[in-house]
Amino acid sequence: MLNNRTNIIESINSLSSTELIELSTYIDYIKFRSNYKMKKNNYNDSFKHYADFEEEDTILAEEGMDNYLKSLSSKFISP
Repeated sequence: MLNNRTNIIESINSLSSTELIELSTYIDYIKFRSNYKMKKNNYNDSFKHYADFEEEDTILAEEGMDNYLKSLSSKFISP
C-alpha cells in the first residue's frame, strides 16, 4: 500500500498545471459518483413505490388517451 501511495505522489508531482486541473476534476467526479450512487435496496424501494401506483397510472393513461383521441378527432375530422 505504501508503495502505491508513493508512486501516486510521485506521479502527481510530475504533472503539469493543466493535468492537475484534469485530475482535480476527475477526483471531484469520483467523489460525486460515490456520494450519489444508489444502493441496491433503494432500487427495490423505488420499484415497490411504482408498483403501488401502477393501476392508478394505467387508468389515468387510458383516460388521457381517450381525451387525446377525442381532441384529435375534433381537430382533424371536419363535420
